[in-house]
Amino acid sequence: MRTAVALRESDEGREAASTDFGRMVRKLPRAVVTPQSPEDVRRTLDFARHTRCPVAVRGAGHSQAGQSLTDGGILLDLTGLDRIGEIRDGAVRVQAGATWRRLVRHVQARGYLPPVLTTSLDVTVGGTLSTGGLGASSHRYGAQTDNVDELVAVTGDARQLRCSRTENPALFDCVRCGLGQFAVITEARIRLRRALPDVRTFFLAYDDIEALMQDQQQVVSDDRFEYIASTCLPRAMGLERLLARGSPFAERRYVMSLTTEFDGECDSDRALAGLHGGRLLGAEDGSARDVPFGPDRLGPGDRADRRLAHPWIEGILPWRNAGRCVAEVLAGLPSALPTDTAVLLWAARRDRFGAPMLALPAGELLMGFAILPAVKPAALPRLLPGLEAAGRRLTTMGGKRYLSGWIDYDHEQWRAHFGDLWPRVVDCKAAFDPRGILDSGFIRYRPAQPA
Repeated sequence: MRTAVALRESDEGREAASTDFGRMVRKLPRAVVTPQSPEDVRRTLDFARHTRCPVAVRGAGHSQAGQSLTDGGILLDLTGLDRIGEIRDGAVRVQAGATWRRLVRHVQARGYLPPVLTTSLDVTVGGTLSTGGLGASSHRYGAQTDNVDELVAVTGDARQLRCSRTENPALFDCVRCGLGQFAVITEARIRLRRALPDVRTFFLAYDDIEALMQDQQQVVSDDRFEYIASTCLPRAMGLERLLARGSPFAERRYVMSLTTEFDGECDSDRALAGLHGGRLLGAEDGSARDVPFGPDRLGPGDRADRRLAHPWIEGILPWRNAGRCVAEVLAGLPSALPTDTAVLLWAARRDRFGAPMLALPAGELLMGFAILPAVKPAALPRLLPGLEAAGRRLTTMGGKRYLSGWIDYDHEQWRAHFGDLWPRVVDCKAAFDPRGILDSGFIRYRPAQPA
């Protein structure tokens, strides 16, 4: 391959791009291309479609199942597209390879914040917009994909198009949460919100998930907090009890953090009115300039060790089954799972989400559920069967997997995941990537052929 864009064909460059954050899949690309402009992206995809060379798109490589890898194809590394524009009319234009951390610093200095931030800020704008982008404020603002007014994307057949809810809406609807399967996002116009100067975070502890869910439902329904995050913590127990019960989370408690913004005074009694299921552990004051104050208070944030394997199981449950599913899954987790594994729970309203390609379960209320271990690769054979069983239990209880985590679906499982959306997925693939070059091998569009 010969283009004028930055190109790495050395063994060292290809090897560095052969794995992702999950550290469980290895795919060696034929070449790594780092475009410096949207036109570079278009020319690369034009080359790929004429040579029928598969292309995978990569930002920070934060996927866990090879979503941003390619075996023998072109890896399109978008980190060279990292420019951030000025704020105009409460929105900012940003290129896809910029990280959310850089974007936050840029807009925060001017009194703004993006409405939704994920637990890691060192992922790229294009990466999370291609997946969804869920965070501790999704109960108010939906996903990051719901706070984008316009995108510029290059389709698999090498057309550079601007799209929005009114211009090229079919492309806009499939490229958001589209996993880079239909087009490559190169630029986004992201809506911002004004941030009040001060924040207070309350921490409440719960002995059972039913009490937690009762208070979650209350605070989600009235939008009184900017950030809502919950986690599950294993109770301290002796070795004999731990061995007898199996999972380190067999006995557990839950902690919910509630963050409110204010300017002047914060009435704590009013903020916590109507919440009766938990014990107040305390409160902590800070500045909105301390972001990520809300997003990674209880999550792994950017502290996750990239040298370890990350077989993350993430999903969204229907509210009616959430309590039972969480309790069953946590009780059945492998005994070898590290006790510092982050287990996150978040509640949201379905009507806050609008990107069609984000598969969601039925019901007005939803529960996000994530198990986020970081383990030595040698421990994977012991841990993966139990974690995969947790993922299956999530889906059999009516849930949908969040597609950045560890997933190894076959063709029929992909059809079941998208459900009524599957024909739309196939139609969008035919319309925007007819030769199927945007293909990391993650989504299986056809049944496996017999050996």
